[in-house]
Amino acid sequence: MYRSLSSSSSSLKTHRDDVSPLERSIADVVRDLKATRERVLRDVLATAVSTDTTDAREVENSSPIADALDQAKRIIENFDRAGRSNAREDEAESLETLRSVVESVSDVQRLAANPNSPVVRRAKKRSELFNRIHDANLWGSAESRSGGGSTKATTSTAARCIGEWIRKYDIKTFLDLPCGDANWQAGIPGIENVRYTGMDISVGALETAKTRMSEVQTDIDDFRTHDIVALPMRQRYDAIMHRDVVQHLSYEEALRGLSNFAKSGSTYFIVSTHPKSTERGVESDVGVARDIGYTYQNNMQSEPFNFPPPLEMCDNYANNDASKIAIWRIADLPNFERKLAHISTHESGARKI
Repeated sequence: MYRSLSSSSSSLKTHRDDVSPLERSIADVVRDLKATRERVLRDVLATAVSTDTTDAREVENSSPIADALDQAKRIIENFDRAGRSNAREDEAESLETLRSVVESVSDVQRLAANPNSPVVRRAKKRSELFNRIHDANLWGSAESRSGGGSTKATTSTAARCIGEWIRKYDIKTFLDLPCGDANWQAGIPGIENVRYTGMDISVGALETAKTRMSEVQTDIDDFRTHDIVALPMRQRYDAIMHRDVVQHLSYEEALRGLSNFAKSGSTYFIVSTHPKSTERGVESDVGVARDIGYTYQNNMQSEPFNFPPPLEMCDNYANNDASKIAIWRIADLPNFERKLAHISTHESGARKI
């Protein structure tokens, strides 16, 4: 079972015997900041849109955010003043984790301070949709509320390939976004030997995922709410998995998420694709009704994604060879910001997504 943590994880190496006082202080602050971020973000996504504007300073100065942020900033300032050359490697790694968590909290603060912005309104709609799908089991699987594509039998081929990639590409930190209810991920060969982080926009799915993955992971606090379309990815991972989600998003949403992944500095990207598909999605979700049944067969090597050939590819579903799971080096992927410039976000017609 995985216990020690790497520098690219969101937690700290507090299981060692030689943890310094500085590392313990950082671990305490990180824990408080992560818990606060989780509460604030869940409130942002769950609360109905307000007619009032919120002062960003009011959000930032609210307790306990302010206390934890002040302590974090003091630690960072003292560290910078003392100089990196005097710090132990583990302490320097812990400081980098703290910096990324502070940035992540600041990102959530900006959303909370602008509840009527288009970004927040659209994030709320995504949250409402995927929470409703999970809570009412609208995808109808008796085994997993993440749908039939997340049963253990269906994912057997994908799990086997991902386990092989973890070994072959020396993957130590692994982000699964969206992780859904994590019905099958504990069965990935070797997953117990990596630092697994699960993120999802569905609170119900995330809570179930924590329970299921606790069988192979000791630090289940590394599960958190996240909307990759609306929020940057502030931490680096050896591999990011983005399975069975692009087909439920508009092109604009998918490209924003891909851009955030690419900016994280992570190394490998694992995503589902239909390499023979010529089916088209829709450009934007702006101004259209969203239907839970919306899906299309996304081909990551066609417009507007234009991925190069993958490093490796295998069947995403054991019972359907049209859908594949594939792995790419993020450094080899195209510039998604440029692609976003060509996506229209104006009010659209009545086509449901």
